[in-house]
Amino acid sequence: MSNREPTNLRVLHPSREKRICGDFFAYEMPDGVRRFGRLIARAVGLAFEPHPVQHLVYFFAGDQSGVFDVSRLRRDRLLIPPLVVNQKPWTLGFFKRVARIPLAQDDILPVHCFYSAWRNKYFDETGRELPRRIEPCGEFGLHSYLTVDDALSAALEFPCVSRDTSE
Repeated sequence: MSNREPTNLRVLHPSREKRICGDFFAYEMPDGVRRFGRLIARAVGLAFEPHPVQHLVYFFAGDQSGVFDVSRLRRDRLLIPPLVVNQKPWTLGFFKRVARIPLAQDDILPVHCFYSAWRNKYFDETGRELPRRIEPCGEFGLHSYLTVDDALSAALEFPCVSRDTSE
């Protein structure tokens, strides 16, 4: 029995292995198609002290083949804006490493932009304020597997999972 909330994300393989920048990972949604993301940076600050469980990740737009093709997984083909996520998607098994390829400069967006609605300002992944919105612009904050699930579900047009928010 699991104590995790229900999601559209499917469990692939729980792992506590060390994550390395450049790691590609697979994830699956209700259609069973493998889609891919990449770990871009670890221990980012995002207006807090750099912390080892804050990971900057990309999720790539793909096709229905589910085939890992690194040539199609580029920074100009993102499904959603970059997110800063905690370690739970890996430890609960929603993300499974499929390749470990060192990052090249062309793999990384020149600027990562996150909007803080609370401050009505834009920041990079280190918490440095940006002068304006730079696309693709994500939401400021640390995301859990639940908010990752919601963002991917919306982008892929799967109905969001209802969760009991009452105590």
